[in-house]
Amino acid sequence: MLKFSIMQNMKALIVNDDGILAPGLQELALAAQQVLPVVVCAPFKEQSACGTHMTLSKPLGAKQIENVHLPATAWAVDGYAIDAASFALNYAYKDQIGIVLSGVNGGFNTGDDILISGTVAAAMYAYKHGLPAIAVSVEHGHNENEKYAAGLAALFAKQILQGKLGRDIFLNINYPSVKVHDVKGIAICSCGQNSHQDKIDIVELNGRHFYWLSRHEAVSSNAHSDVYAVRNDYISVSLINCELLGSTRPAELEKIVAAVWQEFCKVYTTKEMPPANI
Repeated sequence: MLKFSIMQNMKALIVNDDGILAPGLQELALAAQQVLPVVVCAPFKEQSACGTHMTLSKPLGAKQIENVHLPATAWAVDGYAIDAASFALNYAYKDQIGIVLSGVNGGFNTGDDILISGTVAAAMYAYKHGLPAIAVSVEHGHNENEKYAAGLAALFAKQILQGKLGRDIFLNINYPSVKVHDVKGIAICSCGQNSHQDKIDIVELNGRHFYWLSRHEAVSSNAHSDVYAVRNDYISVSLINCELLGSTRPAELEKIVAAVWQEFCKVYTTKEMPPANI
């Protein structure tokens, strides 16, 4: 176990919006415990695409649970991802948390999707309350990459806790849909704008019209966006600030990305190459 004097006796809070039984949550907790002790708080059930929805109009149900797949004490809440983060930081683990990791989400959180993502919202809640935070995601249906995405997030957490980036930091990470040996590198990206298109389909059922909202990824030509990066087999890392605009410490982040990529390759692949920014 690595010890950090600046984070004495602190723990990592692991949250998500996919629910307490999500495999990605388990992978993230397992990876993060290699850096510092972990605790877990997540919704009882999946609450994807609920963004910053918070339970304020009724009491919040919560229960401490035992889950053999989690290497930590865990709470489940009858609410959303932000409810889980708030409950953990303000009650269950108050004054015990040094960093918050949210994920691993089953679905990319790139471009405009960060505005509706519960995974990103939970991390943002922590960041707004003075804690370093990381949101991490893989593409839907690529659960085999959750282990690597979780390991990557833990490596970034280690760098943050060692003081390499400061504590005023919020990273959004997306892991591409390729085998680990085919990942080209880590790209420092902006969040793609106009990255998704929404569509309304009319469905008729028993003589009534219903309206089905669907969201589709638009083709991105911005080579510096997170959307472009993951579609071209790069890990995307975006610095998020309070205005959701990104990069406040690009020079420092470039150094950390180089260190994380080298360690990631050492642990998970046989590659020995510097990270390639696109």
